[in-house]
Amino acid sequence: NHAGVGYTLVASSGVLTPATSPTFAITAPPLATITVTPNPATLVISATQQFAAVGKDASGNVVVITPVWSVASGGGTIGGTGLFTAGTTPGTFTNTVTATSGAISGTATVTVNDAAPSGLTYGSNPATYTKGQLIANNTPSLSGGGPVTAYSISASFSATGLSFNTATGVISGTPTALSSATGYTVTAANSGGATTATVTITVNDAAPSGLTYGSNPATY
Repeated sequence: NHAGVGYTLVASSGVLTPATSPTFAITAPPLATITVTPNPATLVISATQQFAAVGKDASGNVVVITPVWSVASGGGTIGGTGLFTAGTTPGTFTNTVTATSGAISGTATVTVNDAAPSGLTYGSNPATYTKGQLIANNTPSLSGGGPVTAYSISASFSATGLSFNTATGVISGTPTALSSATGYTVTAANSGGATTATVTITVNDAAPSGLTYGSNPATY
């Protein structure tokens, strides 16, 4: 009982007798389209996503299907029930998830992101430096997640005169300005997300040295 569905009713019979009656066959409208959802889908490396497929006839009425699932252009693997598992290569894979029934197919695009970095720390934190003296490189490390594609630091960091490498996150150089203990936020990011850490830096003046007196010893 599907209102508006254009079924075809076919009647046939042989020679009718009081003991016989016509036979009827109902043919469902042919499948015209398959829609795969979600589309697009975004997930991180090795994560899973359940896909669904809905078939419809030319009039937009639902047609029951049992699709065959496949992956057309990489990004991961998919099982017979439409459960997709992302691979280990980040990227956007256009129209890769495919549901097929007979000659009709539907597709969905998948974007695979790296796992977000986590556990950002610095080797020297808090760090105390001396104005005008070259510092040892202060290098970051991470406890988890995928590779970092970019680092950034608070804009106010530039006032220290130190250098910040946006590819590696390394703090280096020679401080040129005195500073009391100040926290600078470092962000490490990739396609899956970001993590932050606060690096506290103090810049002191160089300690005085070589103190002498013009008259020493002095006799008065």
